[in-house]
Amino acid sequence: MQKILSKKEKLIGLAIAVYSAGVFMALWLPHLHDKVTKGFNPLQITLEGVGIALLFAITVAVGKRIYVGFGGLAVALGPWGNKYVILGLPAMAFAAFAGFRYIWQPKGPKSAKGAAPRAGTPTKSRRAVSSSGPGTSRRYTQPKTRKAKASVGPTGVYGSLGRLGPKGGTGSEKPSGK
Repeated sequence: MQKILSKKEKLIGLAIAVYSAGVFMALWLPHLHDKVTKGFNPLQITLEGVGIALLFAITVAVGKRIYVGFGGLAVALGPWGNKYVILGLPAMAFAAFAGFRYIWQPKGPKSAKGAAPRAGTPTKSRRAVSSSGPGTSRRYTQPKTRKAKASVGPTGVYGSLGRLGPKGGTGSEKPSGK
């Protein structure tokens, strides 16, 4: 995944921007000459909606996912009216798609300056990076070495029973030949 939209995603985003601008005009231009309440101007609302859709189209043309996410969110929250909020769902879905693809990007290896390496530059392998790093870490504690216990070998008549058998010179070890 990249931070920039692909050509197919740009086409989808531009189609959603054109759709949004068309719906804003279709919703509000028929009400230009109606009697409306004070402070409510259908022409102003139409221009606001088309302006937000144009802003979304510009962010799609630039192609940065994070900007497209915020632009699509602005279109989805635009002046749809009380009954027609559901018409902003394509912009909301595309904004969520672009935003989540931006967030879920894998973090690539960084160069010494902190910026990601360029596409043509070779990077060190994991083994080379791990062996060239510092030997110890303040967070890592090496395990303690354990002393080996002396093993108790087989003793006496009982062989491998070792200490489990009766001690020498006690009752059951007496020779039975009288």
